[in-house]
Amino acid sequence: MENLERFQIERRENENEKEIDKIESCPLRTGKKLELALLLLDRKKVAYLGNHKIVENDKEKQKFIEEFSQEFESIKKICEELGFLYSTEGLKKEDIVGFNISISKNEEDLIKFTNAEKERDDKTMGLMLGYPETAVGAYNSDRALVFETFLKEDISENERKELEEEKAIKFLGFQPSKEHWREELNQVREDQKLIKEEAPRLYEEVMEKLWRINKDKY
Repeated sequence: MENLERFQIERRENENEKEIDKIESCPLRTGKKLELALLLLDRKKVAYLGNHKIVENDKEKQKFIEEFSQEFESIKKICEELGFLYSTEGLKKEDIVGFNISISKNEEDLIKFTNAEKERDDKTMGLMLGYPETAVGAYNSDRALVFETFLKEDISENERKELEEEKAIKFLGFQPSKEHWREELNQVREDQKLIKEEAPRLYEEVMEKLWRINKDKY
């Protein structure tokens, strides 16, 4: 029995390595790879990816239709390779060109998230995206922290330097709360540590390229 359990654990680890390699090797931008890796590693129930651009003329529209179509198809392809389920209305090609795609490991979570999106249930969406409950509760209120301003004006120079040096902010995909930002950053640090251990190539890519503070929405 012990040997069987060890074999199952090793098989899961090998499968994870192969799936992480697929994410690291895919042509998506760094932030989207990170979201997929965090979903794979059970740090969130849903990954919500998208891209949008307001276009002013037909030439610009065609440019972004081509660019976003390629990205959209790349996301669907990697989801299919990983066995992820997804829901999307497809690529919009009007004055705003773009797409949203909700991705999950199972149908139940995907349905729950897409229903929450239709109902504009920010709390359910935020929790399923893996954001801390305190941050979700403060979202879209005066209890939410404008983190970029906060870094410049509201903390000591030493604490600001420490935050910048550890680079956990690169993994911050939500708007923290004013009251609980320190605890919320601990969750971000856990994401950082996990990616460093399980997806080292992606970790180096994040360290080199990604800068994420205060996403506009869940």
